[in-house]
Amino acid sequence: MAYDDSCIMHIRKPSALPIDIENLISKIDKEYYPRLTIHYNFDIAEHFNLGGIHLSAKSPIAPQNWSGRISASCHNFAEVERMTTSCDYVFLSPIFQSISKSGYDARFDNYELANAKACGIINDKVYALGGVTHEKISQIRAWGFGGFAVLGYIWNSGDTETILKRVAELNAEI
Repeated sequence: MAYDDSCIMHIRKPSALPIDIENLISKIDKEYYPRLTIHYNFDIAEHFNLGGIHLSAKSPIAPQNWSGRISASCHNFAEVERMTTSCDYVFLSPIFQSISKSGYDARFDNYELANAKACGIINDKVYALGGVTHEKISQIRAWGFGGFAVLGYIWNSGDTETILKRVAELNAEI
């Protein structure tokens, strides 16, 4: 499947009913479906021909005939090493203090991240997650991450004008 992997949107709504997820996706223009990755509800991904699925403890196995992207979230280097063998990319978090989860502090220090890069654990298949802002992108690149994911920086920013400004700032970093 051909897709632009510079900007992928994950849909993660753990408490939503499948019908609510379907209604949400049906409101998105079909041209963007290859860029969408869904958490849980993998049958919805197949039904809408979405670009990816995201594995988790709740949904740890991809459907047998799945041919799209596969991603997963990791919280330590052992998980990264294990999951990058079967996933197209993984999130490692929290890299910085979370913006969206109170008390969810950075799990790794500069030395650990630099060492993980030197050992090849952090590479182009590993994306930084947790507390990511556009000001931190150069440090994320220095640690060798292949990309980054944002949540609180965008959605906790308040008004539409600020959201659009932050998206533009991040887009300039891609």
